[in-house]
Amino acid sequence: MQLQAPSRSLGLAMRVYGVALALATSTFVWWPEVGRWPPYHLAYERMFVAIFFAWGLALYRGAKHPEASLALVDFTALQGLLHGGVMLADTLQGNAGHHGLWHLAGDVPLHLSAPLVLGRLRHRVSPYRLDLSVAETLAFGNRSGGRASISRAHPGDQFPH
Repeated sequence: MQLQAPSRSLGLAMRVYGVALALATSTFVWWPEVGRWPPYHLAYERMFVAIFFAWGLALYRGAKHPEASLALVDFTALQGLLHGGVMLADTLQGNAGHHGLWHLAGDVPLHLSAPLVLGRLRHRVSPYRLDLSVAETLAFGNRSGGRASISRAHPGDQFPH
């Protein structure tokens, strides 16, 4: 199946961010002044490596069917805004140690670009729509006098791999 242009663009961006997140954690090992934030704690760094590596792999794999991975894209964009914002504030307040400029040149822009790039491309694939029909039915009842129901996926339903 040929992906439409917006899905292809989002898939490419997901691959780029996936690789960046998976590889960025290696800075703890080969370029610690860029990867580390004080106070240094080896167990904390290992957990960061594990989480970001797994997350990067998930983004990369999800890029095959970006329209089926929109929740992951939304999470990545939101975390980029929040994580990048906290890192920027900490760096500007001097809480990043003497390596603050490295953070301003590397991981801060990576995280803050995620909501701009992924958020924009995600919206082109599937614009956000607020659907209140289920909430209205549950709150106000079904206008036809029937009961509200929420459908679930059946065990036989298949998702793209």
